[in-house]
Amino acid sequence: PARGFFVINVVCGLAVAALLSLWLRHGVERLSVRLAAVTLFAGAWHGPIRYVHFNGGYVDPPFMLCVLLALVMLQGMRQQARPWQVAALTALTIAGTFIRETMLLVPASALFMGNPIRRATPPVEWLRRMRWFLLIPITAGIVVIAFTHSVVIADTTRSFLAAARQWIRKPPPAYALAWFTAYGPVLALLAFDWRQVVADLRERQHLLSFLGLCTVLAFFGGSDTERFVFWAMPVVYLLIGRSFERNIGLLKSAALGVSFVVAQAVSARIFWSITDPRLETVPLATGAGVID
Repeated sequence: PARGFFVINVVCGLAVAALLSLWLRHGVERLSVRLAAVTLFAGAWHGPIRYVHFNGGYVDPPFMLCVLLALVMLQGMRQQARPWQVAALTALTIAGTFIRETMLLVPASALFMGNPIRRATPPVEWLRRMRWFLLIPITAGIVVIAFTHSVVIADTTRSFLAAARQWIRKPPPAYALAWFTAYGPVLALLAFDWRQVVADLRERQHLLSFLGLCTVLAFFGGSDTERFVFWAMPVVYLLIGRSFERNIGLLKSAALGVSFVVAQAVSARIFWSITDPRLETVPLATGAGVID
């Protein structure tokens, strides 16, 4: 069984990398920038491409594949949603929710796909503009969760509410550091270009909602914060790619460009192996010998 999970995760990881390039075409024009973003994804130490070799049984790769498929599908539904598209999204939501309950984040965020929140517009109008037909896949996902909880005996001590109570004291600086650990120094580019980043999210309110929900769940979800914030990678890499295109002149300096690449590689632990999570202790070499 472990070998089967490993093979599935490797295939899904490669599919996610290919699909990410397709997803980025909706906002990033330069092929080189899209490939750079896919390279950042592939180099992430906790991402599906690398981490699967140290934890072959985790479920993030197929979950990320479902999320990206749904986002690509939603891109074609921004102007008009046909019945077959809603049916396909519902089927994909059902499949993704069987893998991980957080698949519900995608159709829930898609309620804002029509950018309903606008200035000088009353909240009642916001509600009218929301894509209420997406309650169909949301309801289907809720039914899946109820079904799985009825047939599977779960350890209630590891429920989401238990984790939220445990991690409500997570230090904000450590949480902020987790984002830079997950994505690397490239996030500084978004801080530098924050006005345009805000404008991009305002024009894609469903992506803003997805990013916000991932941000909240990553804080309360448990100790694997870097892995949780990486669920938002389709939106984060899209913002990074668009920001990179707008500020590509900043990296024309050879010194700055090389420094950036080295810093990103160090952050992604390209020059080091990833610790096997099955080890309870990590041996540390010291001058006096080896200690646990």
